[in-house]
Amino acid sequence: MSVRQIKDEWVVVYSKINLLDVFVKSIYSFSHNVNLSFFVSHFEEKSSIKIEDIQVSEQYRNRGFGSIAMEELFKIAKKIKVKRISGSFSHVDRDHIDRLKHFYGKHGFVVNINESSQSESISKELM
Repeated sequence: MSVRQIKDEWVVVYSKINLLDVFVKSIYSFSHNVNLSFFVSHFEEKSSIKIEDIQVSEQYRNRGFGSIAMEELFKIAKKIKVKRISGSFSHVDRDHIDRLKHFYGKHGFVVNINESSQSESISKELM
């Protein structure tokens, strides 16, 4: 667990014991809900992590929570010697594909868009 500052706001970044999922919570939020959740799967035999889903509360989008969570995921990946992080977009992401392409691109992911099959995937080699 760590406490980080994003602009004028302090957040707690944590993951649950024996899980790779990453959560970010604003210290100043009066809600008991987590503001951002990264859900991931670890495939030890492939030395890879798959990002299954990222959930961000509407009022916490575009505030740096995702970038802090991604940095934490990279630290975890390095610690457990993961060589690759991948994922794909779901049909619920169709209305914000450009935002996702920007987010993953700035973190060094290759974003693959297949217009004919309407499928999108991301990947990043770590080692």
